[in-house]
Formats: sequence, structure tokens, C-alpha cells
Amino acid sequence: MDLRSNRQAEIVLTYTLTIALSLLLLIWVYEICIWARDLYQRMHDPEVGSFDVLRLWDRPLRHQRVIEKLPPAEKYDGHLHNKKFTSECVICLEEFVSGDLFRILPFCKHVYHSHCIIRWFSDEFTCPICRSSIYLDA
Repeated sequence: MDLRSNRQAEIVLTYTLTIALSLLLLIWVYEICIWARDLYQRMHDPEVGSFDVLRLWDRPLRHQRVIEKLPPAEKYDGHLHNKKFTSECVICLEEFVSGDLFRILPFCKHVYHSHCIIRWFSDEFTCPICRSSIYLDA
């Protein structure tokens, strides 16, 4: 009788492990499918453009390339002849003062403190005011 109950315990354990591993495999396959669907949708997003793998996979490299393509920082001298210039940086909400370094975005001409827009581009790739997308030359 003891041998029979050991055999039954082995069978129950085998079935339990098989079912548990099968469920784990199904969950893993499901997660892969969700990830692949999201990747496909992001790669075909019209805002990004087809297959912009740089945006998806290499965010730090994209950030570095965006910063390199910005015009160099300039010193604020108390006035700016730019129609889109505001008296404060909309990222930090501080007034521009004489001697501050600022950058003008080339695609929309909005003006920000240099350090603020660099920090902004580490998370976002749009203008903080008008949300114009940044497109990189290939």
C-alpha cells in the first residue's frame, strides 16, 4: 500500500508541475505577444515615422544626437529680437536674466534656458510649448 501511495504522489506531483510549467509558458508567450504588438504599433506610429528604431531602442543616443543638433547656447543680454521669446522659461518658470544661457529651437523658434531644454530632451522629444516633434536627419 505504501508503494502505491508513493506512485500516486509522484503522478500528482508530475501533473501539477506540468500544469504549472504550461501556465508559465502560456503567460510568457502572452507577454511576448503584447510586447510585439506594442513594438509594432510604436514603429508604425505616424508621429514617429516608419521604423524609427532609434526612438525605441536607444534613447540616450537619441538624446545626445538631439542636443548636438541644437544651435549653440547664447548668452541673454537683456533683450531678444524673437517674436516667440517670452520673459520666462516655461520649463522652470524662472525669468531670463542677463547672462543666462538660452537656446532657440530651430524648428519652432521657442526659447528656453539651455540647461532646462537639455534636461527636457532627456525625457521628451517635442517642444514644451507647441509640442512640435523633433525629427533627426538620417
